[in-house]
Amino acid sequence: MAEVTTKDAEQDVKIAVLDSVLDNATRRMELIHKRIDRVDERVTKSNEEIKERIRALEKWVWGAAAVLTAFVVAGTIVGELNLLPNNDNTVHTN
Repeated sequence: MAEVTTKDAEQDVKIAVLDSVLDNATRRMELIHKRIDRVDERVTKSNEEIKERIRALEKWVWGAAAVLTAFVVAGTIVGELNLLPNNDNTVHTN
């Protein structure tokens, strides 16, 4: 009978140790999941910031392209209409 009691005690100790190990592993997994969530939030925030910066740069580029296009069109129109006086220094005599 003493042998059965000894076996029961050993098994109880092993169960307690395994239960403690399982609890520790569960806590560690919860901490890991919290860290993952924080990293995910930071990545999402950084991604949004980068998208906003790209949108701002795209607006700047489109604005610059519009201004450049306006100058080219205006220059072409002025050149075709001969609105600017010629700089001929020749004297015309009749």
